[in-house]
Amino acid sequence: MSDPGLTSRRRLAPLDGLRGIAILLVVMSHGWVMWPMGFIDTHAWLRPFFRSGNSAVTVFLVVSGFLSYRALSSPNGLSRMQPMLSVARRIIRVGPTLWAMLTVLLVVAAVDQTDKATKDTNGRSIWHALTYTYNWLIQGDLLETRPDLGHLWYLSVDMQAFLLFALVAFVLRRRPLGLVAALACWYLLLVWWRFHSFETESIWVSLNRTTTRMDAFILGALAAALVGWLPREHQIWRVLAPGTLVALVPILVWCDTDASFMRWGGTVLALIVAVHIVASTSLPPGHWQVSANPMLVRLGSMSLVLYIWHYPIFYFVRRHAEWPWGWQVLVGLITTWVVARACELLIEGRVTRVLAHPSWARARSEGLLHFGLGAAHQRLRQAGAEHPTVGRMLRRDGVG
Repeated sequence: MSDPGLTSRRRLAPLDGLRGIAILLVVMSHGWVMWPMGFIDTHAWLRPFFRSGNSAVTVFLVVSGFLSYRALSSPNGLSRMQPMLSVARRIIRVGPTLWAMLTVLLVVAAVDQTDKATKDTNGRSIWHALTYTYNWLIQGDLLETRPDLGHLWYLSVDMQAFLLFALVAFVLRRRPLGLVAALACWYLLLVWWRFHSFETESIWVSLNRTTTRMDAFILGALAAALVGWLPREHQIWRVLAPGTLVALVPILVWCDTDASFMRWGGTVLALIVAVHIVASTSLPPGHWQVSANPMLVRLGSMSLVLYIWHYPIFYFVRRHAEWPWGWQVLVGLITTWVVARACELLIEGRVTRVLAHPSWARARSEGLLHFGLGAAHQRLRQAGAEHPTVGRMLRRDGVG
């Protein structure tokens, strides 16, 4: 009999592969910090792969929504979900690497003469990054923010989308069909709003609004909710899994402009990614897939640390390196990889061990409040056993 945990990891490998593709697109789209863009922008066949940061974030958001639904419904189903426990786990999952990067950034800013950001700018930027509201900050005050933290708008949108989704899922936790219907209506409303926002607001505001970007997250959650209602390991998934992945190439070209991305191009992109996720996770564990390529899966497993660190490192290299752009790119990429690996070993490994601790499983099954009260009750009983006087008092009060 196969190990369920191993089977789950094999089924989810394509999701890491998708994130691996997405982080490559993000890094390439932010490479403009170090390399010239003239040649790239004048060649239509090349530009989409170096200007697809928004499309890459859409991939991240669809995957995040899919995994968030699974996290909230596991292991006892949505009817016994623990929203506060899920929020705590999410903060623990994302926070430590972000906190480490912001700490290093503040130290470097204090001693680096080439860093021209003011104390007020640093304080404002750090605060909004820590509170996952960075996208709100840059919508109206872009010039008063640190440019090397601009990429953190995505972490803010992702966290806000998760909190809103968790609230809706909790309210409808005992009505699975109602939740599916609510997610479908919510998704359609968000798509309409994205079209409307693009037509009536500045492109910068529209691109950074939570409500214009979270439709991809809700679509991912909807896809996860529908998986249980769809046939498993059906022949159609063997066609759709590779077909949707191939379709991403022309869609990236389609999303080359903001107008295309914010309207039908971005909409179709999110739908194709959602179908690919459903198809790839419905295939038998041993079925070969391009998105489960070991190199892409490895990059995907490191996508969080690579995403958080790459942009400030690119800016730091540009400020200090007076070499040709090719050397800057080499130093920037190598430094990003080394720092990400160090962060993975020193921080992410510990975070994984903390989240895998058996106490989380007890908290899920008993409820966070009951789990905390149970632990307190156990300590009182132990104190009563060690101290007879305390024991008599506790028995008198019905605790011992």
